Amino acid sequence: MVEKQLYEQILKDLKNERLEHANTKAKLANETEKLQFALGEVEILKRQLQREKSQFENTFGLLKNKALRETTKHDELSSKFSALQAEKLKAESESISQMEEIQSLKKRLKHEKDNHKQHLTELELQRQQEAYIAKTAGTKKQTSNSTHINKFLKIQSYSEDTFLGNICKLT
Repeated sequence: MVEKQLYEQILKDLKNERLEHANTKAKLANETEKLQFALGEVEILKRQLQREKSQFENTFGLLKNKALRETTKHDELSSKFSALQAEKLKAESESISQMEEIQSLKKRLKHEKDNHKQHLTELELQRQQEAYIAKTAGTKKQTSNSTHINKFLKIQSYSEDTFLGNICKLT
């Protein structure tokens, strides 16, 4: 037989074991409850993270599209700016060449005017000389003077028309 003391000891150990088992079971239930709560929290956080990720991806996509549109718009504006700048340079170049041509024509016109004035002065001198000769020679020369004056007027009219025609041809 088993000794009573040993039996009581085993019963006591069994009681302690059962008590510890109950405590462990209670702790397990408590920890299981905490774990379930934590898993619920993790699930909530996962859903929230997924929503934020989707929202970020949508926002990122919108910003990426906007940046692409802005880049395209920038490229178009740069192209237009370059075209306008080239057109401006061309217009400036044409303007400069026209100004140079105008200056050249002004110089030529001044030169022609000077030549014309000189020619008029020479003709006036010639007329005065002929008038003097006619005065001294008589009336025969006066008729000749009228002929020279008429020739002068025709020459003057012709040279002005020719000069203006030449200027029109140049422009």
